Amino acid sequence: MTTKTFDPICTMKKVWCVVGQENVWANIQEFESPALIDFDLSNKNFWQPFLTETMHKEHFGEAKVQNGHR
Repeated sequence: MTTKTFDPICTMKKVWCVVGQENVWANIQEFESPALIDFDLSNKNFWQPFLTETMHKEHFGEAKVQNGHR
Protein backbone atom coordinates (compact mmCIF):
# COMPACT_ATOMS: atom_id res chain seq x y z
CA MET A 1 0.00 0.00 0.00
CA THR A 2 1.41 3.35 -0.99
CA THR A 3 0.24 6.39 0.89
CA LYS A 4 0.50 9.75 -0.84
CA THR A 5 -1.57 11.80 1.58
CA PHE A 6 -0.42 14.58 3.84
CA ASP A 7 -1.86 14.96 7.33
CA PRO A 8 -0.84 18.28 8.92
CA ILE A 9 -1.90 16.98 12.35
CA CYS A 10 0.35 13.90 12.23
CA THR A 11 3.40 14.39 14.42
CA MET A 12 5.37 11.63 12.66
CA LYS A 13 7.92 13.28 10.39
CA LYS A 14 10.25 10.40 9.47
CA VAL A 15 10.00 6.60 9.37
CA TRP A 16 13.25 4.68 9.62
CA CYS A 17 11.83 1.31 10.66
CA VAL A 18 8.64 -0.62 11.28
CA VAL A 19 8.37 -2.93 14.30
CA GLY A 20 5.93 -5.83 14.20
CA GLN A 21 5.29 -8.95 16.25
CA GLU A 22 7.45 -11.10 13.98
CA ASN A 23 10.22 -8.80 12.74
CA VAL A 24 11.69 -5.32 12.42
CA TRP A 25 12.04 -3.82 8.94
CA ALA A 26 14.50 -1.05 8.05
CA ASN A 27 13.34 1.58 5.58
CA ILE A 28 15.88 1.57 2.73
CA GLN A 29 13.90 3.89 0.47
CA GLU A 30 15.26 7.28 -0.45
CA PHE A 31 12.32 8.82 1.42
CA GLU A 32 11.71 9.12 5.17
CA SER A 33 8.48 11.14 5.04
CA PRO A 34 5.40 8.97 5.77
CA ALA A 35 3.53 10.63 2.90
CA LEU A 36 6.17 9.44 0.38
CA ILE A 37 6.97 5.95 1.71
CA ASP A 38 5.69 2.73 0.19
CA PHE A 39 4.65 0.60 3.18
CA ASP A 40 4.70 -2.75 1.35
CA LEU A 41 6.98 -4.59 3.80
CA SER A 42 7.33 -7.54 1.40
CA ASN A 43 9.13 -5.32 -1.14
CA LYS A 44 12.83 -5.89 -0.45
CA ASN A 45 13.73 -2.85 -2.59
CA PHE A 46 12.07 -0.67 0.07
CA TRP A 47 12.30 -2.64 3.34
CA GLN A 48 15.11 -4.79 4.76
CA PRO A 49 13.99 -7.33 7.40
CA PHE A 50 16.23 -7.42 10.46
CA LEU A 51 15.62 -11.05 11.45
CA THR A 52 16.10 -13.86 8.96
CA GLU A 53 13.93 -16.96 9.37
CA THR A 54 16.94 -18.81 10.84
CA MET A 55 17.59 -16.04 13.38
CA HIS A 56 13.92 -15.94 14.35
CA LYS A 57 13.83 -19.73 14.96
CA GLU A 58 17.04 -19.51 17.01
CA HIS A 59 15.73 -16.79 19.32
CA PHE A 60 11.95 -17.35 19.34
CA GLY A 61 11.36 -20.99 18.42
CA GLU A 62 9.54 -22.41 15.43
CA ALA A 63 7.11 -19.52 14.81
CA LYS A 64 7.41 -18.38 11.18
CA VAL A 65 8.86 -14.98 10.35
CA GLN A 66 6.27 -12.77 8.69
CA ASN A 67 7.25 -12.03 5.10
CA GLY A 68 4.76 -9.23 4.50
CA HIS A 69 2.04 -11.41 2.89
CA ARG A 70 -1.23 -11.52 4.73
